[in-house]
Amino acid sequence: MKTMKGIDVSTFQGNVNWGKVKSNIDFAIIRGGFGRNNLDDCALSNIKGCQAQKIPFGLYWFSYALSVADSAKEADYACDMADKYKITMPVIGYDWEEDSDDYAKKNGVNMTSNMRLDFATAFCERVKARGYIPLLYINYSDLSIGFDTLAKKYDVWFSCPGGSKPNVSNLTIWQYSWTGKIPGINADVDMNYCYKDYTSGAPAPTPTPTPTKKEKTVNLTFNYLGRNYVSPTGQTRTVQRILNACNYKGADGKKLDEDGVFGVNTEYAVKAYQTKHKLAVDGVVGAATWKALTGAK
Repeated sequence: MKTMKGIDVSTFQGNVNWGKVKSNIDFAIIRGGFGRNNLDDCALSNIKGCQAQKIPFGLYWFSYALSVADSAKEADYACDMADKYKITMPVIGYDWEEDSDDYAKKNGVNMTSNMRLDFATAFCERVKARGYIPLLYINYSDLSIGFDTLAKKYDVWFSCPGGSKPNVSNLTIWQYSWTGKIPGINADVDMNYCYKDYTSGAPAPTPTPTPTKKEKTVNLTFNYLGRNYVSPTGQTRTVQRILNACNYKGADGKKLDEDGVFGVNTEYAVKAYQTKHKLAVDGVVGAATWKALTGAK
C-alpha cells in the first residue's frame, strides 16, 4: 500500500475546520479522552468533523492509570467511544507519557518499568478483546525500559520527530513531527505516516460488552449448598465463586470479582470453562453449564 499521511489531534488543536483539513491528510487519530472517562473537550467535534468529511479516523486514550485494573478500564472507555461513534480506522492507541508518571507519583504510586509494561499490556489486551486493534504509542526511551518486547506483540505508533524512519518492530505509524502546519488548524499539529492499511481489509470491530448490570444467566431455580438461587445476581456470584475456586481467570488474567455482575471477565471465564468441559461455548450460564458448575439436579 502507499504510505498514508495523517494527523493526531486533541483539545490542544482547538476547533478544527475539517473541510479545509481533508485535502491535506488521509487519516486522523483523535484523542477520545484521558484517565477515568474524562472526555477530551474537542473529541466529539473532531469525530463529527471526520465523519462529515469521510476522513478515516481512530482513537487514542491518554493514560492516568494507577493499577492494571485502571488501565483495562481506560481501554473500555476508549472502546465504548469507538462502539458508539463507529470509528472507521479500527485502532485505539495507548498513550502514557511523563505527565502520567507525575500523576501516579502524586497519588502515591511509584512506577517501575515492569508496572509500565503491565499497564500497557492490560490496555492492549482489553482493546483486542473488544475487537479493535491496539496501537502502542512509544518512543526510544520506552524501548530502553523493556517496551521492545511489547513492540514485537502489538502494532507500534512511534514518536520520533525528524530524521529518518525508525527501525522498530511492528512499526505501523510514525509520528514524524510535533509542529506540523495544516490548513484548517490554527495551532501546531502532530504529523504521522501510516504504513499499514487499516481502512480496507482490517478486521471489523466485534465488540464484547463492557461490564454492566445486565445479567446473562438464565433465570433458573436450583438448590446449591442449601440455598435456592432464583435471582440471576445470586447465580452470577455463585458462578464467579466456583470459577475462582477452579482457577479460571478473566480476560484481564486476574481472579474474578465476586460481585454478581456478569461482565467481560466473567463471560471470558465461563467460555473457558465451557470449552474445557465440552459444553456449548456461548458465554451464557444456561441449564447445562449451571448444572456442570454446581452439580445441581
